[in-house]
Amino acid sequence: MTTSETMHQLRHALSIALLLAACQPRMSNDDGDVVLTTSTGDASTGEVTTNVSTVTGLMTTSTTADASTSGGATDSEGSSTTTGEQGFCGDGVAQGDEECDDGNQDDDDECLSTCKLATCGDGKVLKGVEECDDGNGENSDSCTNECKEAFCGDGYQYLGFEECDDGNILNSDACTDECVEAVCGDGYVYKGEELCDDGVNAGNYEGCAPGCKSFGPHCGDAVVQDNEGERCDTNPPQTNVTCNQNCTYNFSKATQLYCFAKCTWDDVDGCQKADADLFCQLKLGSPTAKAKSFNPAVNVGPPTNGSGFGCAHVAYFIDDGMGKEARQNLGELPEYGVYRPVMWVNKNLLDTHGPGDTIKNVECID
Repeated sequence: MTTSETMHQLRHALSIALLLAACQPRMSNDDGDVVLTTSTGDASTGEVTTNVSTVTGLMTTSTTADASTSGGATDSEGSSTTTGEQGFCGDGVAQGDEECDDGNQDDDDECLSTCKLATCGDGKVLKGVEECDDGNGENSDSCTNECKEAFCGDGYQYLGFEECDDGNILNSDACTDECVEAVCGDGYVYKGEELCDDGVNAGNYEGCAPGCKSFGPHCGDAVVQDNEGERCDTNPPQTNVTCNQNCTYNFSKATQLYCFAKCTWDDVDGCQKADADLFCQLKLGSPTAKAKSFNPAVNVGPPTNGSGFGCAHVAYFIDDGMGKEARQNLGELPEYGVYRPVMWVNKNLLDTHGPGDTIKNVECID
């Protein structure tokens, strides 16, 4: 380029600068020159070109950063900064809408692989806390809505496996502890509905009658079942004799046993230690009972006005004063260790037997 051409271009640039200066703010530099600035470019894209010139100098050009760039920011000096990449589920940092983030993909701990907190009903089994989790709110299947495995007694009926489940272990209500509905014959007495239930209910002795509404023959039915070993039932007719709960005689109130001469209760005539032992067996109702001690001077004496065991010799007739036998033959009582007929007198022994000897004032032990 020639010198003339250069000068021509400078004059042309100066003309344009002077024209633009009329429309732009004027600034001065430290040297007192007039500084003119113009801007061109698309503001929507952030690409802006600023032209700076002085009256006495050449035009200069500078370009700012694109302010619209994602993640960028322009500072007051025209420089830019960039933020980090957004987090994700599994990075170990809970952020955004994540409830938790433990950095693993396990679904058996407190934080699921979806970054949601584990809860009963989410379909995932929280190890060490939940026994199961089928993801539904049903209590009639193998997993309750408390995330516990179904079992008899949990209060929820497991359909197909349990007939009922009342949440208790009672066998006296409508649902047994096996989660089966109560019925006559199950061996459990359904309170308010059944009187008895022995599981057979055939009406046997001490058993239950069919239908579970009544008992079979039993002690306490006011009928003496001789073939079942009952000696009495409720109130026996013997004076000062009661009936035990197992329907055997209770002679605890007896005060004397007649054993004079041939009326002895053992194999030796008269009242001996063996008679005293047998008297204790009857009083205590035990075949192993004995008289703690025996002293004829203390334990043998005449009859008194009162009931008691009469002469044990069955062949003798003891008149009651009205021509009838005064004694009641109760038969042998092997449960007491007595293998001879037990004779009981309701009336006074003194009146029916007269003078003689009896065992009395004996201290019995077993």
